[in-house]
Amino acid sequence: MITKRYFTLILILLFVSFAGRSMAQSNLKAHFETSEHKVIIYYQFQGDTTSDYKVSIALKQKSNPDFDMEPKFLQGDLGTGKFANEERKIIWNLSEKEERVLTGDDYYFEVLADEKGGGGFMWIIYVALAIGGFFLI
Repeated sequence: MITKRYFTLILILLFVSFAGRSMAQSNLKAHFETSEHKVIIYYQFQGDTTSDYKVSIALKQKSNPDFDMEPKFLQGDLGTGKFANEERKIIWNLSEKEERVLTGDDYYFEVLADEKGGGGFMWIIYVALAIGGFFLI
């Protein structure tokens, strides 16, 4: 009888945890634009404005699940800081090599916002990115 109670309690906690994460996901917005040799990623999430969040990005590829690239030459609203409740931006200055290597149209960004100090959710924003000749706009 006790094990049934623990099992039920664990199921309820898991449900609440996943429900909370999906609700947090609905509070995230992101989009991007390109200009000469740059990708500008805009993001916004709801959170405690007094809390620090660690924000990072990774470039992924739909056709290759093993592809995981941390862009270099980033500037803007990433790292640790008070990033909640305002639109923020990250600028990726592309190197010549990155422009040559990144061809195709099935890339996307994964933007991570992790509340420092524990107790918060790690929020993930996926921003679809079609990479092709458009970097030279």
